Amino acid sequence: MKIAHYVKDRLLQKGADDVLVKYGQVEASHIKFSNNQIVKTGSEVLESLGIFASFKGRLVFTNLKQLNEKSADELVKQIGKFVKHVPVNKEYKGIAKAHNMYGKLEDCYDKRIIDMDEVDIVRKGINKALENGERTNGVFDKTIGKVFLVGSNGVEKEEEFTGAYFSLRAFFSGESPKIFRTSL
Repeated sequence: MKIAHYVKDRLLQKGADDVLVKYGQVEASHIKFSNNQIVKTGSEVLESLGIFASFKGRLVFTNLKQLNEKSADELVKQIGKFVKHVPVNKEYKGIAKAHNMYGKLEDCYDKRIIDMDEVDIVRKGINKALENGERTNGVFDKTIGKVFLVGSNGVEKEEEFTGAYFSLRAFFSGESPKIFRTSL
């Protein structure tokens, strides 16, 4: 999150009036299954930086993928060149002050997801679908992440979140796929 503060400070030094920088990190795991068998598993950690800046009503929104000071300096330099060609947005009234920001979002983080056994869930789903079907295909995704927001308005917020997505298609002899809904 040091990089978020660094980018904010560099943009303010470059002449920005308003700056918001959002750092996001997600640990994601993915399981794909086809013909009742798991065919692919994988996991990755993704990081990104979303940047919003106003230069006297000239608005810029961009992302930084390589999160280091050298890349940040190059991006700030490019923003400085680009913003000169952006028309002034006369509707822009500035970002809200930190004391006007919304409170913490509830129910975005479920620690049960951290210990979730994705392979076991997929196998149970396949077995349940095979009670009436012949073949299954689908995916299971699990995400655990955090978001950090820092701004020139005094805001400094951090949130954690989790998510799970399970899509299973069951095929029956001579019929179209049927959709069943259930909760984890």
